[in-house]
Amino acid sequence: INATETLRRWTGAAWTTVLNVGAASILGGASPAINSVVVVPNGDVWMTTNVDQLGGLDYKGFFRITWAQQQAGTWGIEETPTTLWADETPNAMTVDKNGVLYVTGSFTTIGANAVAYAARIFSDTNVSPFQAGSPPDASTFTGAFVASDGTIYMGGVGDTKTFSDGRVFYSAGLYEASGFGQWRHGLVTGITRGEPSSVQLE
Repeated sequence: INATETLRRWTGAAWTTVLNVGAASILGGASPAINSVVVVPNGDVWMTTNVDQLGGLDYKGFFRITWAQQQAGTWGIEETPTTLWADETPNAMTVDKNGVLYVTGSFTTIGANAVAYAARIFSDTNVSPFQAGSPPDASTFTGAFVASDGTIYMGGVGDTKTFSDGRVFYSAGLYEASGFGQWRHGLVTGITRGEPSSVQLE
């Protein structure tokens, strides 16, 4: 789902509005937005957002609708626990088969955890960086998705370098959920239209 002010659901007969953030105060950006939506294995719906407060409640970057609320037909958005408050906007989010959330964005902390730009959320009280320390680029990563083999890929606009021939190198990375689970840093080239892209991993 792309950034939007309104989340709707299909009831089987009609679309109904679950959440509208148009009147919210925000952590950053031009206007309130829901940036991504995922459903975790226990049925809870999670959203990343740039919303700080809405309707007198604190959200600080995340919305959640629990499975229990869905079953009860309330579809209410509960206030986000302080342990999940982000200091800046979370953007992309994906979830693996174990229910671990992988989040990228312009944040540097979630709760009291130093998780600059990329974090794993195991539970309300268990948030960690993708590895010991932070990703190699002090910038915003813009995407995250899980491949069928469990590898988690991310895009972004981190380190850039322009060479004398005009080529620009951008940073990119992938997080391997298997094995040692290390962060690997790479360079993606190919900004000229029609030029093949190549990836080099360190």
